[in-house]
Amino acid sequence: MESFDELVVQYQPMIHKIIQSLHIYKDEDEFCQTGLIGLWEAAQSFDERKGCFSNYAYTYMKGENIISIEPK
Repeated sequence: MESFDELVVQYQPMIHKIIQSLHIYKDEDEFCQTGLIGLWEAAQSFDERKGCFSNYAYTYMKGENIISIEPK
């Protein structure tokens, strides 16, 4: 797998697309950071035998952002 810096460059557009798809317009920087944390966690826990990383990363990052939206 690539270095995390390479993943950030490659998946930055996906993070912004997730933010758009969730209709997030306030605190975009916070949700972008949440997406980056999700990307890092996805890279750490990914098992290559179980499928494609891009699908796993997308689901993981979107899930992290949805959790961030939920009121506590």
